[in-house]
Amino acid sequence: MEAVKIAGPEDLVKTDIRPKVETYFLVTEDTLKSITGKNVLTEVFFLIASLLWGAYVSVVIATNTSINIPEATTIALETYQKVFLICSIVVSILAIVFLIITYNGISRIRKSSLPDTEIVTAVGQK
Repeated sequence: MEAVKIAGPEDLVKTDIRPKVETYFLVTEDTLKSITGKNVLTEVFFLIASLLWGAYVSVVIATNTSINIPEATTIALETYQKVFLICSIVVSILAIVFLIITYNGISRIRKSSLPDTEIVTAVGQK
């Protein structure tokens, strides 16, 4: 439908009649909470990241508290330390990326469920 314009003979009163537009959204807070609750990848990556950080800290403690250990053991512990550090950083970054993706998806849904409103003054100007 197009807007209908009505004006008096002396153009004292002017008005536009616009069709009413209604939009219904089927998103509730429970739906958004279920989206965050079902994000298994984020939880799995946070679990793996915490295990890897724990392993890294354990290797650092073992390296620093060991006395008179063989050279082969020192080399192995340093290798484990580097591997756990790199893997911890990579998995932590992936967990954060999945968390941001989930948050952006939910905020996009929340923003789309609140339609823009127009403020109309008494004179009819926007």
